[in-house]
Amino acid sequence: MKKNGNGTKSRARIVTTRNLARSGLALLLATGLLVGWARRAQASFNLGDGVNFAVYGSGTGFTDELQPGALTVNGNVGVGPGGDSLLGGSGVDVSGQLIYSDAISSGNFTAQGGPISINGSTFNLSGTTADQIANGLAAGQLVQNSSIALQTETDLQSLYASVKGLSATAGAPSGNLSSTLTWNGSAGNNVASLTSFNYKSGDTLTLDGGASSYFIFNISGGWSMSAGAKIILGANVSPDHVLFNLLQSADGGTGVDVTANGSATGEGVILALDRDITFDTPSGGWTGRLFSDSGNTIHLFSEATINQPVVVPEATTLISGALLLLPFAASALRNLRSRTS
Repeated sequence: MKKNGNGTKSRARIVTTRNLARSGLALLLATGLLVGWARRAQASFNLGDGVNFAVYGSGTGFTDELQPGALTVNGNVGVGPGGDSLLGGSGVDVSGQLIYSDAISSGNFTAQGGPISINGSTFNLSGTTADQIANGLAAGQLVQNSSIALQTETDLQSLYASVKGLSATAGAPSGNLSSTLTWNGSAGNNVASLTSFNYKSGDTLTLDGGASSYFIFNISGGWSMSAGAKIILGANVSPDHVLFNLLQSADGGTGVDVTANGSATGEGVILALDRDITFDTPSGGWTGRLFSDSGNTIHLFSEATINQPVVVPEATTLISGALLLLPFAASALRNLRSRTS
């Protein structure tokens, strides 16, 4: 070992070598921990491009009906292939954009009444429908020919196909869920098979678990919440990890519509591809997403409020980024070793 002019061991060499060893150990530990975490935190289901919307529907005969106001959508409203939208009354407020997969025309867009606010500014209702559309496109309030709105239709159909046949997990609720319940979920899938979900005043559903807990309700019958009913999520549970999946008629679904009214409040994703969704919640609110499809209507009115969840990157996304950095960390470690040898 090299000595300095006084014949003592080089403290710099010792410190650097110690740091080198610590860095190498940290690198190995980080790799192992990240890989282990990745294995435990695989996403249960994938919303795909649906994460871009608070409200979305598509298909021939589908309508996003946002009227009569007042009502609020804190997020984007999507209209997929073949769908249309209708906005009317006073106090309709969409904080995001109205995004179409198709070209927007008088055949698939109607706005009347007012004032209507889209993307942070008042929508210009003067002139013809063509004038309104042109003004809305220029102001960034309307978006047409969106590939994201187009892809979302496919992604939601894939989502439905991926969860409809999942078996119920041990300890999950079953039958008609119509009374207060706390469900403590584990990591990964927590699946319930219900004949219906019917919550009234005083009923509270509490879903608790970790950041990697997913709750899936496959429901053959109706879904309803009335004044005073609540769905509460634990601090670590994301609204995007809670899915109320209304089975289609081909899979045993009854086709009963989805309804919420009064002061009902809750969180989660409602996937009702062959049913109407109606929210009439003047003193309530919903943090989550509403999805439907052909021949149906998502109808918001009477001061309904829908809040689009903030998208938090899945653990596996963060891990992938961290793993990509590991070769650079290893390279830096090799350089440090060469300088100290």
